[in-house]
Amino acid sequence: MPLLSDFQWRLRYTPEDGDLVAGLYVPLLSCAERYDRLTGYFQPRPSRSRRAALKGWR
Repeated sequence: MPLLSDFQWRLRYTPEDGDLVAGLYVPLLSCAERYDRLTGYFQPRPSRSRRAALKGWR
């Protein structure tokens, strides 16, 4: 499992930076041992991007 220090993180991410899922969420979640979602919104069908970010999690 990679460490957070293995990545070059930006101080700010904007839509101009490109795909936030690939550039932020996938690397962040690849370092996580656990994912507890505290806030957000409910969407009955998971989006493709969320499925990609959470791939391998049970």
